Amino acid sequence: MLIWMRNSAFAGVFKYLLMGLLLMAVVGLILMDRNGAFTGGMSSGTIVKGGGINIGLNEFDRTLRRVLSSRGIGAPEAYQLGLVDNVLSSEIQARLFSKEASHMGLEVSDDMVTRQITRLAETLATQGGSKKNALQQILRQQGISESEFVSSIRTEMANTLLRAAIQPPATLASPLMARALYRYDHEQRSADIVVLKNTDIKDVTKPSDEQLQKYYEANKMDFLFPESRTITVATLTKDMAAKKVNITDEQLHAEYDKNIAAFTKPSKRVVAQGVFPSEEEAKKAYDDVVAGKPVKGLSDQELEQNGLLPEIATPVFAAQKGDVIGPVKTDLGWHVLKVKDILPESRIAFDQVKDKLQDELKQSLLADAFYQTGNDIEDRSAGGDKLEDIVLEYGMTTEVFGPFRRNGNNADGKDILKPFEADKDKIIQAAFDVDAGETAPLVETADGQFHLVRVDTITPDSYRDFKLVSAALEKRWMDEQQKLANAARVKSAVESLNTGKTLDEVAKVLGASVQKIQTVSRTSKPQAPITPVIAAQIFTTDIGKSFSSEVDGGFLIGMPTSMVLPKSDSKMADEDIKQLEEITARALPQDVLSQYIDGLFTNKKIKINQPVLQQTYGTPQTAQ
Repeated sequence: MLIWMRNSAFAGVFKYLLMGLLLMAVVGLILMDRNGAFTGGMSSGTIVKGGGINIGLNEFDRTLRRVLSSRGIGAPEAYQLGLVDNVLSSEIQARLFSKEASHMGLEVSDDMVTRQITRLAETLATQGGSKKNALQQILRQQGISESEFVSSIRTEMANTLLRAAIQPPATLASPLMARALYRYDHEQRSADIVVLKNTDIKDVTKPSDEQLQKYYEANKMDFLFPESRTITVATLTKDMAAKKVNITDEQLHAEYDKNIAAFTKPSKRVVAQGVFPSEEEAKKAYDDVVAGKPVKGLSDQELEQNGLLPEIATPVFAAQKGDVIGPVKTDLGWHVLKVKDILPESRIAFDQVKDKLQDELKQSLLADAFYQTGNDIEDRSAGGDKLEDIVLEYGMTTEVFGPFRRNGNNADGKDILKPFEADKDKIIQAAFDVDAGETAPLVETADGQFHLVRVDTITPDSYRDFKLVSAALEKRWMDEQQKLANAARVKSAVESLNTGKTLDEVAKVLGASVQKIQTVSRTSKPQAPITPVIAAQIFTTDIGKSFSSEVDGGFLIGMPTSMVLPKSDSKMADEDIKQLEEITARALPQDVLSQYIDGLFTNKKIKINQPVLQQTYGTPQTAQ
């Protein structure tokens, strides 16, 4: 596969083509919860179908890889963190928005698209090189055509117009809502709790050897030593390709002649010019200039033809030295001009720009030579040439990394591939795509280098021996049995509370004591044994009702006993109220957009092929 079909250092540019993470965070769960039920009818190559849209696996994978490459994260980790679902949500939403924008007649003109691409190219050109070359490199590296790129820009611009039309301005604030939120935030509650430790369960028998063996087999993945690999990475830099770039004087002269217009200064005129409000004043000034009398308001100027108004340019550049021209009428007034001197066309000599031409031509030829060398190396590698022979011929450097696992870490958790930073995922993918002794296709990284990755050794998955972990297994089994027994008595206690018994009565039966927790607040950090989860349960459970929760080493049974709200007529902190008004004003546009998106999904019957997502991105990496 050619190098220019791979991900590039410019992958971050395509963030413009995708929804921002903020928007995905707002709407991602809406989409995945609403349409997470799956039915048949989709092939293994289809990820999304229905609602007038269809997203194939290969198409989505290219988009996902571009996004993850710009973030420096691998696909397995992204799947575990839920980012794969977020990117998919964004893609579905973008396509639904496009259909809606088209239905509403929102169109983006060619001129608007051209201006947007120009702005994008200008941003890239600041990194070196021309705008044209920057855009062409993006297309090559991303493996997309110019028409696909333009279509993506047009679609995103239309979607942006639709979102802007839907969202209200972020200046609407509700003092009433702010005061209600203030009271909500500053509510305080008290609760009675009972903590039951797992270690209080004493009548747990040890497992038999047969039970322990079965327990080991059921939890064998916890004792897995995942597959690891050691690789040799051969690196080609642009400097290594510089030896192929030789620039002759003939080439420099040809480049000079090709760009001669850039080195040519056009003919100029030195004129004395005055602009008058009326024709009569201009005629008088004209007569005085012809007569050699001084005229107030005339000033000397050095002018190029392209910089003049058409009404003035033609006569001025047709005149001879000493000619007086006028009066000439333009939108600025009546002009009188005298041609005082003619500066002929001049040209910057070749010797003056030779060094600059050589540097520019060298950079251009070096880029071409670098990519050509990369293609040659990839062809040689694909043809079966040994890595050592290729390294020797092209002057590449080599370095050994490993052993490391699919996350790039060694057995001690050290990041072996840290030198590759944002491109670590590419190196890992290359390393795990081929067998031992094989070399993966060439990898281009964000720092403008090419890498050949050869797998030297593979250590397959292995498990710690049962005998070595039997003692730890027995303790773990005992701990789990204690926890299960403790959970059972907690469940029984809660049922007793629901039938009318008091917490004191239940605690007495359990041989535990009741603790009184005072003034739990939503905004302050809870004190042990209250956790943030338990604090939330205290606020979501009705007064006098019970709840249970797991805590470190046991369980907790709780019952809210009282609540205190700030009085509506009390003096609330002005600064807090103002801040809450600003928060509600910022949140309102997102809430409106969220409701609109929720409506878009109604009755769309969009099907998401989660089994394929799991198989592609979650297995076996997730299990490991």
